Amino acid sequence: MKNKQNKFENFRVKEEYLFVLVALLFGVLFAFLNPPAQSNDEDRHFYNAYGKSEGHFLPEKKGDEVGYMLPKSLLEAVSTYQGINFNEGQKIKKSTVDNYAKINLNPNNREFYNHTNFAINPISYLPYIIGINIGKIINSNPISLLWSARISGLIFYIIIIFFAIRHIPVYKGVIMLVALSPMSLYQAASVTYDLMAISLSYLLIALFIKFAINETQLRKSDIIWLVVIAFFQRFAKDGYILIPFLLLIVPQNRFKSKAFYYGLFAYFILLIFLPDLTWGAMLKSMNYGKGRVFQNDFLFNTSMNISYHLSHPFSAIWHIFQNILAQGKEWMYGIFARFGYAYVIPSKFVITLHILVLLSLALFDSKKDIKLSNKIKYISLIIGILSALLIIVGFLIIGSPVGSHFVFGLQGRYFLPIIPLLLLVIYNTKFYNKNFEKYGAIFIALYSIIILSYITSFINNYFYVE
Repeated sequence: MKNKQNKFENFRVKEEYLFVLVALLFGVLFAFLNPPAQSNDEDRHFYNAYGKSEGHFLPEKKGDEVGYMLPKSLLEAVSTYQGINFNEGQKIKKSTVDNYAKINLNPNNREFYNHTNFAINPISYLPYIIGINIGKIINSNPISLLWSARISGLIFYIIIIFFAIRHIPVYKGVIMLVALSPMSLYQAASVTYDLMAISLSYLLIALFIKFAINETQLRKSDIIWLVVIAFFQRFAKDGYILIPFLLLIVPQNRFKSKAFYYGLFAYFILLIFLPDLTWGAMLKSMNYGKGRVFQNDFLFNTSMNISYHLSHPFSAIWHIFQNILAQGKEWMYGIFARFGYAYVIPSKFVITLHILVLLSLALFDSKKDIKLSNKIKYISLIIGILSALLIIVGFLIIGSPVGSHFVFGLQGRYFLPIIPLLLLVIYNTKFYNKNFEKYGAIFIALYSIIILSYITSFINNYFYVE
């Protein structure tokens, strides 16, 4: 009897399993409830994924245009949901979606699509390529293919985050809540290259913290996993090149020899340039040119912009600071909940509350017997801050017009992969609570269910009319 009581007292629901249950439930709801192509840039990502699902990993060139020959029915189905002014009260009839879900793909009737994002490498779309090809077997119509792509990406996300939570020795609850935050799950249930960037970044962070805390020596298989995961994370999306340098928090004596440590460090440096040396060089050799110009109102030229800001360095630093002050609050809301091409925030009060819950969780989610050194905390914080600045500067020189003092096009969701790094600095054992360690995962799951239920209701009411 006493043994049974001890087993019950020691019983603890693991965060990774609760994450799977909540993410699967609401991820599927988001995948089917979110209107077609209403996630940020989902239309263009879907076109890319479909073209590559047919084996066209390199785009086609037609005169001065670059893109893909796509089924006309697919283009028409997706374009139907573009330009809807939800901010002015326009809505979609659910019957319209249902009707488009009955239209045959008719893959032989094609039309050339001049693509704005043709240069994105195929690795970002691997989960969706798999989903689309499975969808063609099950129900080959444009909307169903979008659903199958979304579900395939969601499954990939859930699997990767499951292992991130399992491997990280601390902040399991924090990773769980960040991964279940409305924007994270919304992106996971959409067709976007953010999916791999977010999930693989969290897995890398988890592994580096694990190797930094564990006193056992890394095995060859551990190093191989770091090499592979960092490769896919780097090719997924630009902006997160510094995350693999969390290697700095891992003591060198965890490696069999210094050669392994410095070899891995050199590999991460190489990864910074590898996409340009491979995929980028291949595109350049094909002489595709610029393809479709998405914005004609201003002059966009990266090299000219770099020259301009280098000639005004102090002014550039000042304007970056001003942008952080002016747009920082909106970026913060966008990290956690900003939906559709309308970029609508459900409720600033609710999202502010969610941020406070996450910060509180970061204070209380601790292990009594695990303390993080200042080295781990501060290196993680520095890499997080530098990554955020890299993203802002990148949008200033690449995404903004030449000479612009305003950062164009930067959305809060781009900061999602670095959120755990910024939170790690407040990890502590002073607020350790035995009951929270035992039941905290249940609290996080229940809280996530409440906020995701609210978001589900909001999406349904904001986008649809019966």
